[in-house]
Amino acid sequence: PYSKAELEAAIKATIRANNLPACYIRPIVYRGYGEVGVNPLNSPIDVSIGVWEWGAYLGPEALEKAEKNFPVRINSYYLSLVKSADDPLGRQVVPSPLETADPSADADPLAEDADSPVPHLVHRYPDRVLLLATYQCAVYCRFCTRRRSVGRTPAPTGAEMDRAVAYIAGHAQIRDVIVSGGDPLMLADSALGSLLARIRAIPHVEIIRVDSRI
Repeated sequence: PYSKAELEAAIKATIRANNLPACYIRPIVYRGYGEVGVNPLNSPIDVSIGVWEWGAYLGPEALEKAEKNFPVRINSYYLSLVKSADDPLGRQVVPSPLETADPSADADPLAEDADSPVPHLVHRYPDRVLLLATYQCAVYCRFCTRRRSVGRTPAPTGAEMDRAVAYIAGHAQIRDVIVSGGDPLMLADSALGSLLARIRAIPHVEIIRVDSRI
């Protein structure tokens, strides 16, 4: 029932009335009280405007918390493409206070840890495994499903990689190996080449995929 200009004016008036120099704004449009019945179209449209101080929810404290929860890494080339923190490229890598606004968020949303028979390897589907060869990336994506480990977990040791490769070799049903991380292309050429050669030497492995954004 209100125009865009009327809503904008109401928002500004609400902010001024609460004497807030900076705040979080949430206009809410809903069906209010009207006729009794199951048809909501018989009820009038109402609008409420909520404003809150940034504070720990969306202010500097929350931004600092977001950075502590997941490290920040943006290389110079990618940064040169970002016009603002709120553009499509910026939103992928610039930390947002909203990252900490969902207390129910799962640290392991894909439940990969439950399907990890040996360190750095996920075996969920009978013929396919995911091998986490590194935990470093050229940039850290804020939507990463492995943010619990990327940029935090130490690099796999030689003994741990030996164990992961031995697991693949010991399970003949595995035909597809996805080498991921982190970003495998962050590894030295010699290290990545050696790992791929070892996997390629396993007779029952038919497919090797390298998962990278570089």
